[in-house]
Amino acid sequence: MSTLSERILGAPAGAYVDREVDLAFAHDGTGILAREALRDMGVEHLPHPGRLRLIFDHIVPANTGTTATLQAELRGYARSSCIALTDAGGGICHQVMSEGAVRPGMVVVGADSHSCTLGAFGAFATGVGATDMAAIWASGATWFRVPETIAIRLRGDLTGAAEPKDVALTYVSKLGMEGATYRALEFVGDGAAGISMDGRLTLCNMAVETGAKTGMFYADATTVSYLAEHGIPVAPWTPEDCRYEREVNIDLSDIVPLVAVQH
Repeated sequence: MSTLSERILGAPAGAYVDREVDLAFAHDGTGILAREALRDMGVEHLPHPGRLRLIFDHIVPANTGTTATLQAELRGYARSSCIALTDAGGGICHQVMSEGAVRPGMVVVGADSHSCTLGAFGAFATGVGATDMAAIWASGATWFRVPETIAIRLRGDLTGAAEPKDVALTYVSKLGMEGATYRALEFVGDGAAGISMDGRLTLCNMAVETGAKTGMFYADATTVSYLAEHGIPVAPWTPEDCRYEREVNIDLSDIVPLVAVQH
């Protein structure tokens, strides 16, 4: 039986696969670099502009004349290439992408390290650099090594003032900054069902802080309800009886408010 990453990528852990990218996004900083890389490659035609998104959220408003000029050029490129653009003031890229763009089972790639946030929807979501993003724009595809999976098994319910961010800090502290390098984190267990969509986004967002390739929840009733509010009908995905590389067990009732400190 397969983990969620193996099911989406269609191969066992350790295999190398070429995959069509269902959705690719960049922000103003990485988008400018991706555009420059495309120019250097001599690419003029994008095969799948409908799968691409640009969100201006990092340097807004532009802090120099040079930045303003580059952003204006990127806006023009988005319009001429039919790339969906969310301009300055429209929202942070991960939030914008979470508002109806992502569905369970998708392969989503963002030119930002925290693109794993979108694994909250049951998608394989991960970050790449600007040059890799340019290659995805040019080809519509990329390659992956299918990651091994670590289960973050949640039990019970949060109590008191504890929030999902406290759960995130807990699992990061258990795994360490390199404890899940190129692994997928799957949030499973009876406690996972009680985490809100916002909470799931928070937990998946922090996966990269352990070195993980992505963090993922299975699509369930919470996912279905959230996407229905955005007019997107989806079906839940049922976890299979799979073998994980390791498991980290967290009793949510033990979680207390935390603050990350230097060490």
